[in-house]
Amino acid sequence: MQTTQQYAMIKRFITIAALLLAVTSVSSFALAHQQHQHHKMYQQVMDIDKQALKMHKRMHRLTKVLALSEAQQAEIMQLFTEQKAERLAQKTALSGFKTQLQGLTQASEFDENQFNAIYAEFQPAFQAMAMQKAKMHHGVLQVLTPQQQQKYLKMRRHR
Repeated sequence: MQTTQQYAMIKRFITIAALLLAVTSVSSFALAHQQHQHHKMYQQVMDIDKQALKMHKRMHRLTKVLALSEAQQAEIMQLFTEQKAERLAQKTALSGFKTQLQGLTQASEFDENQFNAIYAEFQPAFQAMAMQKAKMHHGVLQVLTPQQQQKYLKMRRHR
């Protein structure tokens, strides 16, 4: 009779342990699935437009540090989107520079004259990029208040 009671107790413990194992397995599976969905969503955003995500992070940081108003956020975001279109046009113009420079650096000897010729060929594109960057910073400064301008300039110095 004692062994029957012991088997009954062991049977109850095994049943409870199996139920606990099943519940924890299901909950951990659900949590893992939820995290996987979040990761998939993040990957989709990354695949769609890495630059848009970068712009969003940059805007969030500016909003947080400079305490931007809604109107300021909208104006700065407009500047960012305009700059993006111009930058994409510049990217195609500069792709040739990288390929030519790569060929030059992989040669057995470095030819300074050829480098100067390549650099001179792409000099207008470099100048346009520098002007675009300066216009961007000027546009952002025009949107900000004097106190925000000081913070923004301090942020730029720390970069």
